[in-house]
Amino acid sequence: MTPQGLCRRLISAHQEMEVIDEILTSAKKSDFQNDYLELNANLSKKKEYLLKWVSRFGICPIAECKIHHADLKPNQSKTTTKRAASEISSHNDQANSSKDFKKPNRKHTAKANFISDKRVGFRAPNDASSSSQTPRPSDCSAKNNIFTFMKLLWFFFVYFVFSVVQPDAAQGKTCRSPSHCREGECCMTKSYMVGGCREMGCAGCPCQPNNVKSHLGDMYLWSCPCSEGLECVSEQEIIDNVDKTVTYINSTCMEVEEKQSFKRFQNYKCDHVHTICISMY
Repeated sequence: MTPQGLCRRLISAHQEMEVIDEILTSAKKSDFQNDYLELNANLSKKKEYLLKWVSRFGICPIAECKIHHADLKPNQSKTTTKRAASEISSHNDQANSSKDFKKPNRKHTAKANFISDKRVGFRAPNDASSSSQTPRPSDCSAKNNIFTFMKLLWFFFVYFVFSVVQPDAAQGKTCRSPSHCREGECCMTKSYMVGGCREMGCAGCPCQPNNVKSHLGDMYLWSCPCSEGLECVSEQEIIDNVDKTVTYINSTCMEVEEKQSFKRFQNYKCDHVHTICISMY
């Protein structure tokens, strides 16, 4: 348990003792003597245990809610906060379930006082051990700076490998864009995968009109332009009037004479709902 959590537990225990005092006081005025005796035995035993832990720590290890006990020095106990919290919790459960208590021991009946303190920090006065347990803000800041620097270093490394260092531009080697290949070669990729350098598109090779970036129509991210004397012909073109884009379906390199022999329908069939026009060859 953290020092703040233990502090809240001790304050809660102290407040519970005050409530128990009020109950015992009102019970004394009651006419039900037997009920008072049983209530007194239960609550007094529980109060004794609560007071034991409040007294044992003397000063709560957080500045905003220090608890001082009247006749106890701050460093009287070496009990850890974890053990204290667990014993308080376990005894509270036992006190709530059991009714066979002995007569209360009034040894620790001094009332704890709440003292407000505006100082910032968790270390209590005369408590040198708490300073080593609480991490300094500067230490946390240094760790964050190192972590941020490592992330930036990794980012630049990835950028250097994938963008700056280009693969061997020989034909058949991997490429990520046409600029990775030698003059007279192009980069053929499919479905956003790493492609390979190859010669300019031959007859029947996939291509892209005007050597632009392809859409999802033919699934080629980069396509090789056609060689000299060949032209790129698509079986189908889908025009989106909203995005002003054209998707080419099954584009291949053809000879000029073969392209001219194609019978092309000049009129477009348009879907006005989706504003998509299709030209058919």
